[in-house]
Amino acid sequence: MAIPENNILTEEMSAKQPGRPVFNKLINMIESSRHTTVFCWNFNRLSRNPIDSGKLQWLLQQGKLTIITPSQVFDQNTNAIVPAVEGAQGSQYVIELGRNVKRGLESKRSKGIFPAVAPPGYLNVGKEKGNKKIAKDPKRFRQIQRAIQRMLRGVEPEESRRILNEEEGFRTLKRKKLGGGPLAKSTWFEMLRNPFYCGRFISGGKWYDGIHPPMITQEEYWRLQDILKHRGRPRPKLPAEKSYLGMFKCGECGAAMTRDSKEYVYCTCKKKYSVKHRDACPSCKLPKSKVPKQYHHKYSFMRCTKQKQRLVKGKLVKCSQPHIPLADLEEQALAIFGQIEIPQKYLDWALEALAGQSGEEVKTQEEILESLQAAYEGAQKKLNRLNDLFLKGGFDGEDGEKDFDERKRRLEAEKGAIKLKLDRFDAASDGWRHKTEDIYAFAKNAQKWFKHGDRRTRVQMLASLGANGLIRDKALALELHAPFAAIKNALSEVKRRFPAVEPKNIASLTRDKRNVALVSGIKSTWLPGSDSN
Repeated sequence: MAIPENNILTEEMSAKQPGRPVFNKLINMIESSRHTTVFCWNFNRLSRNPIDSGKLQWLLQQGKLTIITPSQVFDQNTNAIVPAVEGAQGSQYVIELGRNVKRGLESKRSKGIFPAVAPPGYLNVGKEKGNKKIAKDPKRFRQIQRAIQRMLRGVEPEESRRILNEEEGFRTLKRKKLGGGPLAKSTWFEMLRNPFYCGRFISGGKWYDGIHPPMITQEEYWRLQDILKHRGRPRPKLPAEKSYLGMFKCGECGAAMTRDSKEYVYCTCKKKYSVKHRDACPSCKLPKSKVPKQYHHKYSFMRCTKQKQRLVKGKLVKCSQPHIPLADLEEQALAIFGQIEIPQKYLDWALEALAGQSGEEVKTQEEILESLQAAYEGAQKKLNRLNDLFLKGGFDGEDGEKDFDERKRRLEAEKGAIKLKLDRFDAASDGWRHKTEDIYAFAKNAQKWFKHGDRRTRVQMLASLGANGLIRDKALALELHAPFAAIKNALSEVKRRFPAVEPKNIASLTRDKRNVALVSGIKSTWLPGSDSN
């Protein structure tokens, strides 16, 4: 006899605790009817907690319920001990399962293994369940690391994510139903708050040192939190009146430059006047509100604060430097970015040179890393042996527990010191190369980014480019930071030695075998010490 489809009930909620909606519906159906027969695979499929088991046993004793399984029938005539034992076995199974899961999670935590799905940039590796570890994702680790390093250099979080998704083509790990798309904004800010990327993680409300390779140092992680300020929410937009404040000084008197603005109106009577202290035209008296909006103009500029005065022929005089329109200032800054702009081929050569670092240096770094890893694993083994000894009763004496705590404290301190060295070495050994690559990538795209960036992006890019900005006679002078100064000098030397070669044409020159000597000369000038390969 087939069971009607409307009488087939399926419960997706765990039976560990009472309060399941489908189970409660079943109990109501049984209590409202004269007699009900329930077919199930096993008694513990109906209940795994004593409260629900008690309800079923009471209905069995009242004769309102019969439970039929493939191996047994429970009804009013069944010994009350049998369903009680079946229900108790189900409850005990849940209790033991919870204990085993907690023990497994604690075991992984104590070994420094994050007991969950690895965040973006990492992968869960290993085939044996319970013994999987976390390793770098070869396709995504470096991309995310570069995006975070950009933020540490002053790039906005959203801009860094845009570069990651659009210019570097980042796509999340493809899973059965999710993934395979660009990095979402919410995921990005969640990642920036996650201490996992600096080698630590929080599980069960406690901090643990992970054995996975860190993406950034702990110092960089806390710097990142200072940048975010609002725990992942992007900072508010920079007010217009605060743009470039504190970045420039007057080239004549050395006073700070400040930002100011003027608003004026071209009246219909052809009179131009400032609206700072006027509400109407001084000539025809027409109120400014009656003048069409297209005749209202506002422009911003930088001016000397004139706080310092100079003694000239016995008289105190103020600074005589004129103000510079903000548009002119940014135009000059754009030209400075143009002085370090490199074509794609120059970038390729630079990355090739970085990849071709000496094998001896790499070998030395690997030896140091292996030594630190062996020391860390040794400290972890000592800690594991100490815990095993404690569990076996090796510290049962009067002061045993105190002795155990002291030994454990020393071993954890030793392990923590080695982990800190390991994190710093892992981040620093390859970090210089990442930063150098980012500097070259910045030089290639800086002019475009500055031209199309928002106000905050432009301010941060100028700060990254150089310092000690001076403005004199409406001209901007900026002291470039050392890496960009080196790039500028190298580009100037190439232009001096090969004045007839346009940098934008270098890619076409390299494709013509007749220009091998010319291209080799340009490459060795751009990167002294490089060969023609």
